[in-house]
Amino acid sequence: MDSRRIAVVTGASSGIGLVAAVALARAGFEVFATYRKEADSERLAGLAAREHLALRPLRLDLADAASIAAAVAEVDAEVGARGVFALVNNAGVPCSGPVETLALDTLREVLEVNVVAQVAVTQAFMPLLRRANAHTPGARVITVTSISGQIAAPFAGAYAASKHALEALTGSLRHELRPFGMWASAVAPGVFQSALWQKGEAVARQARADLGPAGEAHYGEAFARYLGRFARNEAKAPPPDPVARAIVKAACAGRPKRRYLVGADARAGVIARALLPEPVFGWILRRTTGRR
Repeated sequence: MDSRRIAVVTGASSGIGLVAAVALARAGFEVFATYRKEADSERLAGLAAREHLALRPLRLDLADAASIAAAVAEVDAEVGARGVFALVNNAGVPCSGPVETLALDTLREVLEVNVVAQVAVTQAFMPLLRRANAHTPGARVITVTSISGQIAAPFAGAYAASKHALEALTGSLRHELRPFGMWASAVAPGVFQSALWQKGEAVARQARADLGPAGEAHYGEAFARYLGRFARNEAKAPPPDPVARAIVKAACAGRPKRRYLVGADARAGVIARALLPEPVFGWILRRTTGRR
């Protein structure tokens, strides 16, 4: 029987998910990298062939329960008794805009994809995780959250709410799995290059267009500054390799940490929040996100 451990990485067609899937394969895992579009499947397969990686494309649409079930069934048929040692929940959607003008359907979509679907995927793969844990103790769930899961910036309320929820769910899951010798960890990046940034900029600009007259009067100038800061952050964001390395650490460690903060901005933000008085920290946060 193949002795390589199995990892499943969601949202692996680009950005953090793709870099993490490749890093895990290079670290000795057999990786199922999920995608939604067929073009992404061909690209992933080509990458695996060129670099001789044990990386297999796996179709999975977080918004479709049948797609999740089909993905689990496909992995089950392939891995058999080995099960899945590491599930990396990475896929998600961005959202920007003032809470006051946020469309409730938009909020529901963000929470459905970024929170409910992550739980659905975890629940669906849990039998395969338990199967792996039976012969290789230490099977684990790794969830990519964000520094937004601990610090809610202006105009990022919905996105931050979803990441706060993932941090809470990961904390509870960690306690629930420990009696079985299993683990749950969060990987919380700061700002890195990601397809999410490109999507986020488009989403933010649409939110600006949807402000309406009252929203434009109240938030238009500040939101414009936020969008400018968003664009500058994207332009100077570093590659996501440190995030991938943190995911590999979480996948390989004998006792993985509860949370892996990745990036100087993420670490500085958490330290500042802990040490500074709330009014001072709030003033700095508003300034650094373009809000005066």
